[in-house]
Amino acid sequence: RERLPFQLLTNADSAFEGADAVVLVTEWPQFRELPWPQLISKMKSHAVFLDTKEYLRESVASQVSHYCVPGRA
Repeated sequence: RERLPFQLLTNADSAFEGADAVVLVTEWPQFRELPWPQLISKMKSHAVFLDTKEYLRESVASQVSHYCVPGRA
């Protein structure tokens, strides 16, 4: 099987830079405090944000093309 390349990054700025999609799978409070508009502007196309806990709907949904919560419409 082919292994996909990945990098461990130490900050959110690096993780969002040029990203096609973002997947958030935690409810840690420090994630609510991130500068979401600034981070989303670093994404390649502002296309997809997958928020598995529906944790950031209010601060993120209007800024991306597709805000998704698994199991919900």
